[in-house]
Amino acid sequence: MEPTVVYVHGIGNKPRREALVATWNTALALRPAVGAQMAYWADLRYASPLPGGGLEGFTDGGLAAGGGALEAGGVEPTEAFVEKTAVELGGLDASAAPLKGVLERMAYAADAAASGSDSLPDDFEVIPGPKFLRVAAFRALVKATLHDVHAYFFDQAQAEAIRDRVRAVLDDAHGPVVVVAHSLGTVVAYDVLSEPRFAGLDVPLLVTLGSPLGIQEIQDQVKGRPLAVPPSVGAWLNAADAADVVALDPTIRPEYRPADKCSDALVVNRSANRHGIAEYLAADIVRRTIAKHVGRPV
Repeated sequence: MEPTVVYVHGIGNKPRREALVATWNTALALRPAVGAQMAYWADLRYASPLPGGGLEGFTDGGLAAGGGALEAGGVEPTEAFVEKTAVELGGLDASAAPLKGVLERMAYAADAAASGSDSLPDDFEVIPGPKFLRVAAFRALVKATLHDVHAYFFDQAQAEAIRDRVRAVLDDAHGPVVVVAHSLGTVVAYDVLSEPRFAGLDVPLLVTLGSPLGIQEIQDQVKGRPLAVPPSVGAWLNAADAADVVALDPTIRPEYRPADKCSDALVVNRSANRHGIAEYLAADIVRRTIAKHVGRPV
């Protein structure tokens, strides 16, 4: 039986479910297209879906709003940006204190990526255009990430509602399932697949793209403890761009057991903030690995 592909989207607002599935399928570009379902949870966080087929609303909004502010007043100091973002998250009270370290590291990594720091790989290409726009793109990503991560880890009712969306799609699947998740969606997918009720599910492949599952503070919060490949998963491909600030640690193989089920791949993601799902899905190793497991030529 041909596997069903289950997509789990990540941070930020999204277009309607059907449009989102279509754009992910188009980006993956397998022929014939796979039978895919989207575990859609954006409506739990955002009042109205994005119009059309745009993928990353936080990027567009961040460039439009944040870019103008940066242009007018110069690049805001990183420390001021971190403090302002922490306040927006309710001051990051004691229950959410671990996210302060992630926020600081993401902010400095974002500035380095926007500037083309010497610490980045030799083949890293700085996004073209004025620096304030590059900074705006990365900082919009940082804000969107922390707002949604904070909601997921520290609002248990909302977290359960988000996980229920993934559970419902998996419950409806018949036969094997290939799970493809992006950004915070990788954490949601990992949490759900780690639940005992899904231990008997047949998941020949889990693909995580731009995932924060390698970050210590995120690992401290996930449901699967000790860290392990979910028992239903036969193989796990984790792909990240070296400058993706959501994937501060782009590897999962060193921490998740058994390691021989895990593969880490550094890929090039040429979206405005190095985190775009379309660019991840188009990466050769991602397309080839998914194609192999769903019986498609590449």
